[in-house]
Amino acid sequence: MTLRFNRLCYCAALSLFAAPYTAVADVAIQHEQNLRDSEREINRQIEQNRYQQLVESAADRTSEQQKHEQEHSETLSSACLPVNGLQLSGVHLLDQTALADLTPIPQDCISDENVNRLIRELTQRYLDRGYITARIVFAPLDENRTLRLHAVEGVVENIEIDENTSVGTVRNIFPALSGKPLNIRDLDQGLDQLNRLQSNRIAVDILPGTQYGGSIIRLKNRATALSPYRFYTSVDNYGRKNSGRIIGRIGLSVDNLSGYNDFLSLHHSQNLDNRSQGYSRSYSGLYFIPYGYWTFSAFAARSDTAVSLPVSNAKYYGSSRQLGVRADRVLSRDQVKINTLSVGFSHKQSSNHLLGYRNPDQNLRLSVFDLSFDQLRILQNGTFSFNIGMQRGVGLFGASHANAQMITEPHFHKFSLSANRQYTVLENTLQIRHHFTAQLSKDRLPSMETFDLTDKSAVRGFDRLNLSSDSGWYLHNTVSYPTSYKAVNITPFIGLDAGRIFNRNAPNAWQSAVGTSFGISLAYKQLSGSLSFDRGWFLSSPERQNESQLLGKFVITF
Repeated sequence: MTLRFNRLCYCAALSLFAAPYTAVADVAIQHEQNLRDSEREINRQIEQNRYQQLVESAADRTSEQQKHEQEHSETLSSACLPVNGLQLSGVHLLDQTALADLTPIPQDCISDENVNRLIRELTQRYLDRGYITARIVFAPLDENRTLRLHAVEGVVENIEIDENTSVGTVRNIFPALSGKPLNIRDLDQGLDQLNRLQSNRIAVDILPGTQYGGSIIRLKNRATALSPYRFYTSVDNYGRKNSGRIIGRIGLSVDNLSGYNDFLSLHHSQNLDNRSQGYSRSYSGLYFIPYGYWTFSAFAARSDTAVSLPVSNAKYYGSSRQLGVRADRVLSRDQVKINTLSVGFSHKQSSNHLLGYRNPDQNLRLSVFDLSFDQLRILQNGTFSFNIGMQRGVGLFGASHANAQMITEPHFHKFSLSANRQYTVLENTLQIRHHFTAQLSKDRLPSMETFDLTDKSAVRGFDRLNLSSDSGWYLHNTVSYPTSYKAVNITPFIGLDAGRIFNRNAPNAWQSAVGTSFGISLAYKQLSGSLSFDRGWFLSSPERQNESQLLGKFVITF
């Protein structure tokens, strides 16, 4: 009886006043949107710069390969050498498959050309597998006048840190590397882990060791003037009307907190206007630590929103919380691509109430298991990456279970796909970025897990209209022109977006929206900002509902 009475009061409040309903919708959307924004920012920080060594090295390796080809393009003698055969020894890192397609050596006449071709082919096979210090040397002829070639595959003697460089310990960056063959992929992976920190610009020198075939790796930080502490504050108008349009944000990040090249970041945001009517606050934190090809992360986020309803002055409250852990493992990498597997687990809680009534579908505890695969590939004029993932709601740690009072399914299944293509045209003057995101689920998802079509990170241009569903997709397209005037970096840009969601409750299940954006970004030393005019059209409404926004952001970084 009490539940039915509270539900009737709740429905009556929403049906009597249109304005209160809009305010309630804003609160319900805002705090969960804040949580999703925090989740996206956490993922961005985990993934940022982890591939930069691959990107930066691609051009250098291309030029080195061309130089290597030029060095060996000279004509060699085809005259027979005074030898009776050829013997190869010391090859342990190449398998039979790698050796099977070597150019055969003639038995009756071995020439300089034959020998040098064999050395080039062997060296290239070592390089293709990442063993950059391996080399082929000549051994003295034996009593049978056999020409002997010996592979010196090389090992890492030691890893040294330049005396003017402070990067903490590197034992977790290059675990058990000493005494093993030097592979450029292990080295690049370690540099990626080190250079993810904003205060690091680590370069490496490979020096001759004290032993024959040995190498010493010396690390040096070129960014000696950068502080491990970074603080920022910003103001923007990305909020919603009823819960606060103007948002202030602050953040602090610390590099190498424990001396193991770990990272900690803390963020907080709050509305700066309409504080007498309500509030919108969010908090988030991230910590990660690397270990070789692994990165382990822990994160937390919270969002609280409240608004006073017009006429009744009743308050509607909304709150969302999240705790999670994640492990990323680089499965493989070479000169043009990196494959990464990620496994995560998070616990989420959502709470909303009005007039003493709590909607069961908006007051949930979720435990979510996440598995995803990511690949980054270097192309001729840019990069391409994609991520495919599966998320599953499970019944751990007090997670909610479906019941007769609920519409949504806490133990859901959903699949996600995203792809990014970045490249330049017109002699690198224009930068073009395409971003595609899709989600598919047969379950009725809790609102914390739905796909947002009209969010600012999806189809741009919408302010009041909120379109979300269990399944959908959108395509983000942005063209920018980076330039500079004196010390100011200027980047004008235009954007065109399109997307659809599947609304199982609508007569026309698929609903479509498009959006445009015209803006400019500016940066000068520690100051940066952006201004854009966005417009969106909901194509599936009879009158083709459209909205527009003028968005601005100002950031100071210390």
